[in-house]
Amino acid sequence: MGPGIVSLFVALSLCPLLLAADPDRPGDGPPGLHRPPWGDGWGNRPKPGECPEDVDYPKCSGGNNNPNNQKECDRDRECDGKKKCCFSSCRNRCLEPLQDKGDFCPYFDDSFCKNVRPLPAECNRDRQCKGTDRCCSYNCRQQCTPTVKVKPGNCPPPQGFCPHHGGGGGRGSCTSDRDCPGDKKCCAPRCRRECVSPYVVNPGKCPEVIRRPDSHCRGPPPVQCESDGDCLKRQKCCNLDCWNQCVNV
Repeated sequence: MGPGIVSLFVALSLCPLLLAADPDRPGDGPPGLHRPPWGDGWGNRPKPGECPEDVDYPKCSGGNNNPNNQKECDRDRECDGKKKCCFSSCRNRCLEPLQDKGDFCPYFDDSFCKNVRPLPAECNRDRQCKGTDRCCSYNCRQQCTPTVKVKPGNCPPPQGFCPHHGGGGGRGSCTSDRDCPGDKKCCAPRCRRECVSPYVVNPGKCPEVIRRPDSHCRGPPPVQCESDGDCLKRQKCCNLDCWNQCVNV
């Protein structure tokens, strides 16, 4: 057997291994060869998960001649990580698949929208939004918005009517619970949003007191409590004279 025939025989014997190692060839690949986490390296199989539904806005216009309609992908393997190739906003885009949407929409003060021309709604249901995003009333329209986790507990009741903000919720030091430290919540008990302790009601009643005229209350009140949750279990947060205090009941 001549050298040329031997070389041809060796080349033919290696062909199956070379084909098996081709990352674009469908199949599971040879044993021991590294596999991408989603298996797309071995074919065009889709990644796990479900694509979000198409949004209501923007509407498709201009076809492929519109630069905003240029697709980002043709298949899941072209998207990073867990993202899938989904049709949304008039084109194929790499989006996170639908995930649990148990968290809450962020707070938005819609009083700012009175003099703003509303934009068309991007969505009308949560399934149109990627990942954990939800369809929320935000930026003066319905749009897909990242969610926030709401801390346990309730906000204290408003301490009066706020005519300029429809009963409360004006600008303040926070917009949602995630802006507040510890167990504090973002609430509007005094006509502006601020971080306060969650509202807790301990048993008992506050003592009746004879209030002095407001003119006798000098300077800012000392911060001792905002609700019963700031006091011991056998105490209540009561407004005595000019400020709230923890008192035994």
